[in-house]
Amino acid sequence: MLITRISIILISMLYSVNLFAQTKVDVIAVEYPPFLTLSKKNYGTSIELLNKNKLTSNFSWVPLFYPPARANKLVYSGRWCASFYPPPPSENIIRYTLSEENVRIGLARLHQPVEFFWQSISELKSHSISLLRSSDKSDFINRLKSENISINYVESVVEAIDMVLSGKVDYAMIDNIAFNELAEKNRLQFSSSYFFETQIDIYFNKQCEQLKPLIESIPLKD
Repeated sequence: MLITRISIILISMLYSVNLFAQTKVDVIAVEYPPFLTLSKKNYGTSIELLNKNKLTSNFSWVPLFYPPARANKLVYSGRWCASFYPPPPSENIIRYTLSEENVRIGLARLHQPVEFFWQSISELKSHSISLLRSSDKSDFINRLKSENISINYVESVVEAIDMVLSGKVDYAMIDNIAFNELAEKNRLQFSSSYFFETQIDIYFNKQCEQLKPLIESIPLKD
């Protein structure tokens, strides 16, 4: 009788463990502090928000850090489930916002005594910009090239900033939050103009079987 009771308890415990076990999902990421970084235990603000979000907290998210060129190839392959690296537009992709706080994407340069702004991208003509590697098919990249702006691809934001500090390029593309985290920001100047505003988003692939319960629970936008 005692053995039977112990067996029932063990089975119940095993069932409970399976019931509440979190599904592990790999997330494509690139080094972009403070949002995504291997230098922090929580892997950065974006992963922290992902783990705390009501819809996504039932999953165990495993950030896999890649160089930008590799991340770009992966999202174009379609063989992935979740990514912080923007994939090409597709009806199979869901963009899910983790934070409504606006992030401004602009430029950093060596500090100068005058305001750093522009009204048109054409004003940046014949200058050089370092930025994270992305697809050459990007409309934004093509626009920069059309203005005779020299593009220098790098593998991290830190590398982009180092190129500005060393005088190898004129500007580095960066956002306002990441800029404020820079150790060398006193030597630099963030632009008052910016290319665009965005939120902290993650992308889900509808073709991923692991994410079907999550994708079905995401409310449709009007």
